[in-house]
Formats: sequence, structure tokens, C-alpha cells
Amino acid sequence: MQKSKLYFILMASLLLISLPAQSEAEPVVSKSAIKVFFQRKFESIEAFLSQKEVIIDSERLMEFVEQELMTVWSAELTIKAILGVKRWSRLKNEQKQQLIESYNHTMKRYLYEVMLKYEGQKAIAEKIQLNKKATKGWLTAKLLLKNFPDITIDLKLFHSKAEKGKWLIYDFRFQGISFIKLKQSEYRTIVDEQGVLALIELLDHKNNEFFVEI
Repeated sequence: MQKSKLYFILMASLLLISLPAQSEAEPVVSKSAIKVFFQRKFESIEAFLSQKEVIIDSERLMEFVEQELMTVWSAELTIKAILGVKRWSRLKNEQKQQLIESYNHTMKRYLYEVMLKYEGQKAIAEKIQLNKKATKGWLTAKLLLKNFPDITIDLKLFHSKAEKGKWLIYDFRFQGISFIKLKQSEYRTIVDEQGVLALIELLDHKNNEFFVEI
């Protein structure tokens, strides 16, 4: 189970790359174009991580996480979905911004940690599913492993007009279990029983401990 969880998050880290932005006047990118774009990105990410010196260069690795991965993972959409509409709507604007910032650092921490575990896995973009309005969808990809059976993972996409037509990622699922679902019980319980500041403090504490060490 621990290995499955590791590959689950590792695959997500390999997929966190952006699609070309579009203006409202332009047609939605076709499924085939999205698939081809992701496959090319997979290959460039694999090429970067295959450089042995990268894994031991914390500054370079963190720069990669920030510039190539975090620019398309929406911490705001993820934490909103984890807490749910009702809880999120009860928060003050200042609390929302604090939580988004804390969770953004949390995702950065997750991705940095799993990048250190890269061992030559290959990612293949298999198919794209979009809703009728082409505003949301799932990318299905296969991760080819050396010493374990191949696994399939789905990455949830959102076409954000607020981000100039960029496709953002905010969830992923493995064997029917999504990352958001895994976090909902823990985060919601903390907010309900201790308040949102307790959740922010917990995330900040873990993040600060991590970033001090690298």
C-alpha cells in the first residue's frame, strides 16, 4: 500500500504541466492536441529528472517544482473541493487567502518529496475525457514501472477563464480513489472541531519544518 501511494503521488507530480492558453474566441483544444501536448511534456520532464545531478541539487529541483509544476496546480480549487462549498463560504476572505497560501506550500512540499523518488518511470498519455462544454475533464495516463505492474492514473483538469484560458489541475485518482477524497475527512474534522486557523497552523508547521531542512 505504501508503494501504491508513492506511485500515486509520483504520477501526479509527473503530470503537473500546463496546456496552451486560449482566448475566448479560439476553439477549445481538441482531445488529440491535449494528448500530444501532455506526452511531449512527459518526455521533457523525464529528461530533466534523468539527470543524476538534479536529484542532489535541492535548489534546482525546487526551482523546477515551482516553475514547471506549481504554475498549473490550483491549490485554491483543491482546498475548496476538500472543504466543500458550505465550509468554504463561511470563511472570511483573509482566512481563504491564508489557507490557499498554506496549501500551495503543502503541494510544493509533496511534489518536491516525490521528485526525490524518481527511478526512471515512463508516463504515457492514453486518453482525454471532456464534458460537453469542454470546461472540465480527465486525463488518463499509464505509468510504466520497472519492477512493478504498470499503473493507470487519472488527472482532473479545469479550463480556467480567470487564468487566461489555462488548463489547471486540481485532483487525481488512482484505482477509483481521489486525492481530494483522501484528505476530506481529516481537513473537515479539524475545521469543524478546531476552526480553520488550526488547519492553517498545522499545514504551516509541517511546511516550515520541511523547508528549513532543504
